[in-house]
Amino acid sequence: MSRSRLFLAVSAALFLLVSASARGQQQYQSFQPGPPAELLEPGLQGKLDIPFSTQYIWRGVELNHQSVFQPAVRMNDAGVELEAIGNMDLTGSNDNRGKFTRWIYRAGLARRSREGEVAFSYIYYDNEDVGYAKTQEIALEVRWGYPLFAGTDIYWDFDNGKGFYINSSVGAFIDAGPLRIIPKFGIGFATKNYQEFYFGVSEDTFLDVTTSLAAELNVWGPLYLTVRGDYYELAKSGLRHSEERVRQGDNFWGEGSVSVRF
Repeated sequence: MSRSRLFLAVSAALFLLVSASARGQQQYQSFQPGPPAELLEPGLQGKLDIPFSTQYIWRGVELNHQSVFQPAVRMNDAGVELEAIGNMDLTGSNDNRGKFTRWIYRAGLARRSREGEVAFSYIYYDNEDVGYAKTQEIALEVRWGYPLFAGTDIYWDFDNGKGFYINSSVGAFIDAGPLRIIPKFGIGFATKNYQEFYFGVSEDTFLDVTTSLAAELNVWGPLYLTVRGDYYELAKSGLRHSEERVRQGDNFWGEGSVSVRF
């Protein structure tokens, strides 16, 4: 059995096990870090994330194989949402130590609650020093369900990528007091123009497979601490051969973050 097939089989088994645990959580009243949709109060909402990651993998593309700092801020008022995400290299692996090498700006409409979320956005990628030209996307992101959830995100790169990236995922929210465990499994698909831009492979096919396990602790009020482990694999041998020429990092990486949510 190939490594990719073995990984898919193990991931599926783990997800079935976690799903069974999540169903057990429904037998008692769990902690709810966010109110149900019908209880959300109008007004300004948002979050500030301060995460550190051991490397930067984005849709199967290795942008930095060493540590990065990726601050993010998101604001939502009456469904109108703005977001900015940065990436600062913390080592000299790309000769950019201490420099922000990428900014992602998002603007659109979004509705978010415990039971699900939907967002329709314009995204601008300022790829200053990550090896790609700037580009722009229109995105539709949808997630539904609690404690088990499923979601699909569709990104149309109408600028340099000239194609689509689509990611579908399943997972669970397992709540125990102030602690939330989130296992998640996702698979991405991309059109040939998109893959040609990022990988030099002109083919409509599945692109990447990802699985993650996160632990989120509500320390006090709006303050949260999160640790997360991720694993990814490119879905096709042609993609792996293309990326192996430039990849230096691992398939596993970790992240820790402090968040303020309001």
